Amino acid sequence: MRSTIHTGLLCLLLALSGCETEDECFVAADCDDSDFCTEDRCRLGRCSYLGIPGCCHDDRDCGASFGPRCDSDSDRCVECLSDADCASGNKCDPRAQRCVKTRAGMPCAGESDCDGGWCLTEAESGYPGGFCGRECQTLEDCESYACVDVLGGRKTCLPACLGDRDCRPEYLCLPTAPNRRACFPHCTKNEECPVAGNCNPWLGLCVGAVSGGENGAPCATDADCKGFCAGEADTGAPGGVCISICSPAKIACPESDEACVWQLSPYLKHVNVCLPVFNPQDGCRPEYAPLVAFEFLIGKDPQPVGTCQPACRNDGDCSPGTCNRYSGLCNDPEAGAEHGAACKTHADCKGLCLSFWPDGYCTGPCRPAAPNCPGDSGCLNLGIMANCAENCQTDPDCREGYICEQSVHNCVPPPPP
Repeated sequence: MRSTIHTGLLCLLLALSGCETEDECFVAADCDDSDFCTEDRCRLGRCSYLGIPGCCHDDRDCGASFGPRCDSDSDRCVECLSDADCASGNKCDPRAQRCVKTRAGMPCAGESDCDGGWCLTEAESGYPGGFCGRECQTLEDCESYACVDVLGGRKTCLPACLGDRDCRPEYLCLPTAPNRRACFPHCTKNEECPVAGNCNPWLGLCVGAVSGGENGAPCATDADCKGFCAGEADTGAPGGVCISICSPAKIACPESDEACVWQLSPYLKHVNVCLPVFNPQDGCRPEYAPLVAFEFLIGKDPQPVGTCQPACRNDGDCSPGTCNRYSGLCNDPEAGAEHGAACKTHADCKGLCLSFWPDGYCTGPCRPAAPNCPGDSGCLNLGIMANCAENCQTDPDCREGYICEQSVHNCVPPPPP
């Protein structure tokens, strides 16, 4: 029934000939117009015929590229449906539908749950529901490039994933290297910690409360934060910043005044994090300024909000190193176009690319209280965002598609019609 529904939708969308009738058949030769005989009817039953990668009607549509088995629930090719599909000694991870040497990442209460492997119980590791570990020494030992420290001085691989659906409900799929992601522990409520009975939402672990700064506070190491420290050396954020991780599918943040956001500034490599929403009465730390971030809300498009993001202005804001006044980041090389130029990515600019302005706009953060923008640009205060924009006197001073806002003499997009 599911394949029949999919076939009907494809016929409707692609206006394929030969889809209107479903004549009875026994073999493909009984059908016209290159249709297939599936479930005793002539129709385009195999989605591989339509060139949809990894889509399947049965195992015959699958191969080595996407896995030899067809999962009838999702109509996609997978590596395994059960342990019987895997080589001797391997098991099928039922969520990722991949063959693994051990049940790495699966829940456990003891060693026997991991086929004799290593069980990181919830009580000893804080991993929600326990975690079947696979020992590693370096990143290269793990398919996901995630070899992490756990209690007792041991290290374990975290299982690879493509998205949150490949991980257990109390875990998130996060990037670890280019084109690699892994399932990290991330409880958000006490019910997800059946043994400990307590979830620390800053860490995503089943442990008690920890001391340290709230999200947005300065830090040098994780010990300075209730959650994690995005240190200056690793991210370019002046003085570091405390964060906790979140996901568009699991957006619960530890505090009510925080939002699960993706930031304009690239200092966190576009990982989704919980940060306080900008409040003009509170302002930002001295080396930070409000920039647009996009808040994720389940079932809705991302909404723009302001959060305090890196805005160094001189080398003294960075310890040690140099300040890129265009991007607001420490030890970030100036390479690319000046403020106001067209762009597609941050790499096109000395600073940041405001990609949602027409044809992109090279910009950077600025502090309204001390508007000190580099080059021929000024500080444009838009409330939830303060960014450097190209200076101008009249419209011809701006590039095509932009106007000179006379109240501030900066080049900005024209108002919507």
